[in-house]
Amino acid sequence: MSETQAELFEELAPPEGPLARRRRLWAAVYYRQMSTPEGLHARRARWRIKGALASGRLSRSEACSTCSGPGPIEAHHPDYDRPLDVVWLCHACHMRCHARSADASQLAFAFEVRG
Repeated sequence: MSETQAELFEELAPPEGPLARRRRLWAAVYYRQMSTPEGLHARRARWRIKGALASGRLSRSEACSTCSGPGPIEAHHPDYDRPLDVVWLCHACHMRCHARSADASQLAFAFEVRG
């Protein structure tokens, strides 16, 4: 995060408290992740989805493909190299999917460090 972004974030941040601190930490992690090559790759995939939805080449599912629940449906990219190949998930299933992939990547990292 650049110094200017950090200053702007501090100005717009609500008064200090546990929630404000959590939001500030989340924003710092998010900006750090999005500035990596992998983060740029993910952003490009999201831009492609937005463009395809706007042009009508892709349509959003009405229900989650995992639990069949209604509600806000989000696009999940199993592979960012295929940006229009997405799985439509509700927010809860999307977060569970990312939690599993984070656990798997942390486990793989632990094996790399030890091995």
